[in-house]
Amino acid sequence: MNWTGLLEEAMPKTFPEGLVERAIEGAAREVLETMFFTMVEEEAPEAGGGGEFCSAVAFSGSFAGRLEVGLPGESAREIARDFLGLEPDEEPTLEQVGSTAGELVNMICGTTLSHLDSEGVFDLRTPERIAELSAGGGAIRAELPLEHGILGVRFSTQ
Repeated sequence: MNWTGLLEEAMPKTFPEGLVERAIEGAAREVLETMFFTMVEEEAPEAGGGGEFCSAVAFSGSFAGRLEVGLPGESAREIARDFLGLEPDEEPTLEQVGSTAGELVNMICGTTLSHLDSEGVFDLRTPERIAELSAGGGAIRAELPLEHGILGVRFSTQ
C-alpha cells in the first residue's frame, strides 16, 4: 500500500507563499473586467463590504477544495445588470442576481485553478447560494474593492 499517496490525499494542498492570493486577485480582476464589465477599484469605497449575495463552488481534480464569493447588494445588482445586458434603470430580479453570483463564483474558481495548475484537470460542482462566507481557518481570503462595496473571496483546499 502506498501510504505517501494516502497522506497526500488526506492533507490540504499547499502552495508557495503569496501564490494563491495572486491567483485569486488576478482571476477575479480578469473575470470581473472581461465577463462582467466591472472594474476593480484602486481604493476601497466608503461603503463597506458585506455578503448580501454569497455563492460557493466545490471542486475536485488535481486537488480539491472550495471557493466562495460574497458581494454587497448594490455591487451584486450592478454586476447582474451589466452581465445580463439590462438597461441602467432596469433592476434585475433576485433570481437573476443570485444566478449571476453563481456564474461569478464559477468563473473566478475556474480561472483561479487555471492560474494555480495550468496542466490540471478539475471538476467544478454546481454553484450554490450560501448565507455568508465561511469563517473556518485554513483558508485564504482576498478582498477586492468595487465601486459599491468589496468583493470577498475565500479559497480553501482539502
